[in-house]
Amino acid sequence: MLGFASEADSHSWYSAKCCSGKDCAKIDVKHVKITPGQYTVTLMPGDHPMVDQPMQFTFSTSDQRVKPSEDWGYHICISQYTKRLLCFYKPDAGV
Repeated sequence: MLGFASEADSHSWYSAKCCSGKDCAKIDVKHVKITPGQYTVTLMPGDHPMVDQPMQFTFSTSDQRVKPSEDWGYHICISQYTKRLLCFYKPDAGV
């Protein structure tokens, strides 16, 4: 039986450069827009633990912060201090 990683399990595979234990969280696919060569992630308060006001990140699909997800979901890591994008995890099948 296959299951999906819980938020706690996910933290075991996030890169240490991306996560200090609470910077990363799974996000719904509806927050991710894929256009040729780039991703745009739009988040509102409640969509991620580090988001307390509307936020939008746009970055290249070849950005070094883009990493493969281990659970076929989208995850984003946002610095709790600077509110900057640390890492973006995408399903292998994603662009």
